[in-house]
Amino acid sequence: MSKFKITCDENGQFYVNDKPVDRRGYGWRQEANGSWYYSKEGNVIDRLAQAIENLELNQDRIDSCYSFLEKQSLWEEIKRKRGVGNYYRDPAAACWNAIERFSDEQSVNKDGSWYGNTICFTGQMYDQSGNKLERKEARRIANNVGFVWLDNVTNGCVFLVTGEYKELTNKTKKALEYGTSIISPQEFWKMMNV
Repeated sequence: MSKFKITCDENGQFYVNDKPVDRRGYGWRQEANGSWYYSKEGNVIDRLAQAIENLELNQDRIDSCYSFLEKQSLWEEIKRKRGVGNYYRDPAAACWNAIERFSDEQSVNKDGSWYGNTICFTGQMYDQSGNKLERKEARRIANNVGFVWLDNVTNGCVFLVTGEYKELTNKTKKALEYGTSIISPQEFWKMMNV
């Protein structure tokens, strides 16, 4: 059973504990050109902000941290209090572990524009014209642009592609818990520049 109450409304907006959540999750930042990237520093800052909402600390405590290392130490302290300590893995580290493990096996294009990212597909995939697409073909395309694909949403999964926004599947629940970006097939094709 999940420790979070996760729901989805008729418009596809996700909620965790009755609060709307951004599909991009913890640690994501947007560049001036509109592109998104994951940041370990952003992850810690976002998780500290969540700890304030959970009344686990106050803003003054964060403001007393003058460097990222001090903020990271504060986050480590909160994790110990929560009892997750050694079991928590930073998503960026988990992502790179998956990349190192599967890049050669999947013949990933290491020069691709999306190298360094992981992706998982769920539900029926469609091409940019709306025609059904085999999942293995979507995975091949993802590998060609640098993605490592995963069978399941894990702590190291960066993107989950689903056309089922209005349905709360196990994979979308996991994505919300891990802070994985949930994108539509149309967003996937835009990322591929197709």
